[in-house]
Amino acid sequence: MKLKACIAAAVICLAQQGAAQSLDRSAAKAHCTAEWGTDYEMVNYCMEQLAEGNIVFNRYMKKAETDAEILLGPFATCRSKWGIEWDMIAYCAEQQVNGYLKLFEATDTLPDNISETIKIQCLRKWAPEYDMVGYCAEKQATAWRRLN
Repeated sequence: MKLKACIAAAVICLAQQGAAQSLDRSAAKAHCTAEWGTDYEMVNYCMEQLAEGNIVFNRYMKKAETDAEILLGPFATCRSKWGIEWDMIAYCAEQQVNGYLKLFEATDTLPDNISETIKIQCLRKWAPEYDMVGYCAEKQATAWRRLN
């Protein structure tokens, strides 16, 4: 549990700033040392996990860069829902990004009016749960194609 707390603390701090950030190694070392004391192997592992968490977070922020206002809400929901469980926060954030992208991928080859109808319908029903928005769009687009 301590390790997850180390990772989550850095990620939540970064996410609250809302932009890609570099990891403050001295702050990471202080945090990990406070958690693990003289267990140097775990301090080192904790710092590696913080660095990896920073990279993952920045990757999601880069994907969401153009749509940050839309995806920051779901990212905040992931953080509050999973607390200090970084593995679940990362999984949840990944699902939100993928769902948001799927909304457009599923409908991009449809006629404009059908595409917009599906997007609006799925967004009204599921936003801000973009994993479900994407799933809805995929199912609706597939059904429309089968009917036409």
